[in-house]
Amino acid sequence: MMAKQDYTPAMSEQTLMNKAEALDRRRIAGNYGPRRVPGDCCPTDWVEAIRSELYEVEEEIHTDDASAARAEIGDVLANVLQLALSLGIKDPLVAAEESLDKVGSRLDYVEANTGKTYAHRSARAEATALWDQAKRIERGL
Repeated sequence: MMAKQDYTPAMSEQTLMNKAEALDRRRIAGNYGPRRVPGDCCPTDWVEAIRSELYEVEEEIHTDDASAARAEIGDVLANVLQLALSLGIKDPLVAAEESLDKVGSRLDYVEANTGKTYAHRSARAEATALWDQAKRIERGL
């Protein structure tokens, strides 16, 4: 198992998005990679790039090289930012925060209905069913 990485934010969300947009303008000007000019590309190009990078992450997991895995995770995240930009999402880190809030809410629901943590092995099947139920409730289904 890889060692836990210490976390220190390298830059603010706005700085990160400005950098992503600037790099995207350079890439488009040079005609490299997927384009997000209307009519010239589609977001699925970025999805394919993300899939490719995830495959590389999986390869690095098996090497137990935390530095290489970190580099590949960075590539995944950079492509996710580009996908967000291609979809007109200017605040993808807010979207990530909202997603983490949903996960917390679902875990609360599971734990309240099982009396055990989600990770408790004997509760896994029940917890998974409750997780799916929480998602349906959240979506109003």
